[in-house]
Amino acid sequence: MKDYLVDAIILKSIKAREADRVLTLFTRQLGKIRAMAHGVEKPASRKRGAVQPFSYSRLLLRRGRDIDSVSQGEGIEIFPALRQSLDGIARASYMAELADMFTPEEDPHPDAGP
Repeated sequence: MKDYLVDAIILKSIKAREADRVLTLFTRQLGKIRAMAHGVEKPASRKRGAVQPFSYSRLLLRRGRDIDSVSQGEGIEIFPALRQSLDGIARASYMAELADMFTPEEDPHPDAGP
């Protein structure tokens, strides 16, 4: 299975190269995983909105040798109200950091949520 679809919350986004980002994703299907989003810093990137931190997105990932990569992305819920205040961003950053620190890699959570 080279390509697979996940619904993910973007916990962290770290700049990797000129236009690439390494994402930390929290998924129900696979748990916490990391993926490379190639070219998302380019202004014409279609994936740009779907890989914003703290957003809930549906991503098509392609298996790689060391790290998977994002082939396509669609934002399900972007939470614009969250980004309107410094307090909202601080709370979201804190929750994302806690989830990243205390969640083991690739530990699925099929029973979580609706």
